[in-house]
Amino acid sequence: MTEPKYRKSLNKSQLDILLTLYKFRFLTRDLWVDYTDRKTGSYEYFRLLRLVDQGYIGRHYTRQDSIDRNPAVYFALPDGIKALKRLTDLEPTAFNGMYKDRLANRATINRCLLIFAIFNRFKSFFGNQRLNYYTKREMAQYDFFPRPLPQAYITVKNEGKDDDQYFLELFDASTQNKKHWQRLKFHMDQSDSGNWEAAGRDYPDLLLICETPQVERLVQRLAEKMQASTGADMAVYTTSYNALLNARSLNDEIWSNIDEPEELVNLNQVSASKTV
Repeated sequence: MTEPKYRKSLNKSQLDILLTLYKFRFLTRDLWVDYTDRKTGSYEYFRLLRLVDQGYIGRHYTRQDSIDRNPAVYFALPDGIKALKRLTDLEPTAFNGMYKDRLANRATINRCLLIFAIFNRFKSFFGNQRLNYYTKREMAQYDFFPRPLPQAYITVKNEGKDDDQYFLELFDASTQNKKHWQRLKFHMDQSDSGNWEAAGRDYPDLLLICETPQVERLVQRLAEKMQASTGADMAVYTTSYNALLNARSLNDEIWSNIDEPEELVNLNQVSASKTV
C-alpha cells in the first residue's frame, strides 16, 4: 500500500474510532453507529473510509463477503497504532497486541465483534454513566484479574450500595464439553481461593452467554453439578446470544439462575437478589 500524500490532524471522532479499535480490536459500521448512538451510518461510513484512505485503519471485505452480505470489518494499522501512542496517555505496551489484529482469523474477528455487540446492549440498558465494560485487552494491563482472562469484566454503578460486578464468558456450540467444564471450574476455584476478596470485593457473578439454547441448557447442568460438588458459593446466570442481542430493555427477562433455571429474571432482579 502506498503512503498517503497528505494527512490532516486526527479529529476527536477519528481518535475515538482508533480508541474503540484498541478496546474491541475490530468494528463494523453498524456496531460503530450503535456505539455512538447516531441515527444514520452514512457520515460514520465516511469517517471510516477517510481513516482507511489515510492509512490509519485497514478494511476486510472480500468478494465472498459481498455475496454473503457480510459487513466490512475495520482494524488498526501500524500508523493508527502510532497515532494512539502519540495522542493518548495509555502505556505504550498496551498497544503491542494491536499489531497482530490484521492477521486474525475469521473466528477471532467474529468473537470480538460479538463482544462489541454485547457491550452495545449493556450500554443501552445502563448508559455510559453507570456502566464500565473492560475487554481482555484492557484487563491485560492489570495483574489482579484472573488468568486466563474472562471475555469481559463489567461493573454497574448503584446509588447507595456497592457496584454490581460480573465476569462475562462466551460458550459456543463448537467447543468441547470438557472445555466448558474447565472454564466453569476455573471460576469456581478462583472464587474459593479468596484472591479477589483480598482486595475487599466479593468475586464477581458469572454471566454466561451461550450460542444456542441447547448449549445454555448444557452449561446450566455443568455449572449446577460443579457447584454442588465443589461447594462454591457464587451466582451464575445464563442466557443465549440471540436473547441478549435482541433484548430491548433492562427489564427483559432473559437470564436464568442455575439454581432455578426454569425461572427467567432480568438484570434488575439479579442485582436485587444480592441484597437479600
